[in-house]
Amino acid sequence: MRTDIEDYIQKCHICQLCKKGKKYGHLSKQVINQDPWNTICVDTIGTYSVTTKHDKELNLLAITICNPVTGWFEVAKLKDKTALETSKVLDQVWFCCHPRPLRCITDNGCKSLGTEFQELLRSYGIQHVPTTIKNPQANFVECVHQTLGNMIRTYELEKFEFDYNDPWSQLLSNCAWVIR
Repeated sequence: MRTDIEDYIQKCHICQLCKKGKKYGHLSKQVINQDPWNTICVDTIGTYSVTTKHDKELNLLAITICNPVTGWFEVAKLKDKTALETSKVLDQVWFCCHPRPLRCITDNGCKSLGTEFQELLRSYGIQHVPTTIKNPQANFVECVHQTLGNMIRTYELEKFEFDYNDPWSQLLSNCAWVIR
């Protein structure tokens, strides 16, 4: 079965055009906190623009949240990249549904440095740990972004029937299920 899958992917025109393959050197061993639910990694993905088969342009901006020890992943759409919107969705999607972490790793984007986002973390007693500009891959969720981006690019969206009232929920749910 593995050989058949590899052959199919090698011959798939869409996969060859859209998937980004990256080769990395060996990473040094890191001491990782092995306590589940103590750390989450948060970032935004997008904005992706898609033109539907009915020539309507749809834009996707989403927040991705991942627990690096358990690998549990959540994704939810955002209306905009403001700290208020990011903190509101983070609270609804993660803090109200999962055990509260001790640390939150983010990149240095403006949405995570905003007052509302910082206040949310402070109110729950969560330490904010921003990655350095030169080492964004320290945020574990960046690996999930590559997978999610590949899935969205290869989804054959021109054939997908979008619900124009809520165009992204079904697609994001499908992708999250596959990643999990």
